[in-house]
Amino acid sequence: MLRTGTAVCAIAILLNITPALAQNAPLTDCDTLAAHPNDPNRKAPGLLPNKINPSLAIPACEKALGQYPNDAPLNFQFGRAYDLTGNSPLALRQYQKAADLDYAPGQNNLASLYVTGRGVGKDDSKAVALFRKAAAKGFAPAQSNLGTIY
Repeated sequence: MLRTGTAVCAIAILLNITPALAQNAPLTDCDTLAAHPNDPNRKAPGLLPNKINPSLAIPACEKALGQYPNDAPLNFQFGRAYDLTGNSPLALRQYQKAADLDYAPGQNNLASLYVTGRGVGKDDSKAVALFRKAAAKGFAPAQSNLGTIY
């Protein structure tokens, strides 16, 4: 019985540590080239969309995600880079991954795709649910977007 309890505790510890480690990628070129200035978890100052060069950001984010595939900020930033090229399906994929990792900026940007119907069917109810999740985390852009959609 003690062995089973020890094994369960060890697994629980590993499951709790793994997401934390996956979220702690060091500063990468993806951060420098595609972070958002309103992202509270950014590792670089962040760039407005008109300052991002997708031809540099996309390969940098691909490289970073090759090492840290479950890093929510990197997935979000990769989505931003794709979004700027007009590649909504790939932006959607990256925003969805960031949202699935419970990352407020990813939830916010994914909701924006649902509002506009870019790369996905227009769905205001899904958008509201995502904006609410991000807003509940204190993400100001989502709070503003939620107010606008209402």
